[in-house]
Amino acid sequence: MADKGIGTATCEKHGDYNIDEIDSPCPSCEDGLTVDDLHVGAEVYWNDPDNDECSGYYKVHHISTDEIIILTPLDGSGGITEVFISELS
Repeated sequence: MADKGIGTATCEKHGDYNIDEIDSPCPSCEDGLTVDDLHVGAEVYWNDPDNDECSGYYKVHHISTDEIIILTPLDGSGGITEVFISELS
């Protein structure tokens, strides 16, 4: 029988998963998002690599490539931002 750790936890996005420690993060969330997880209109959190100046919640406006998408801010402030999918959570 496979080792199931010390118990289970529940992730809002991915459901139940096995944990090895009390505060074990969801392994799917740790893996990050891929283009397959996204669609136009999806709400995402962008982790701005430039000192977090513009980090926040955005809506997917356009999927350019498997690595790059275009976002618009949820706060209605306008504008678009081109980001790497690896910067999202």
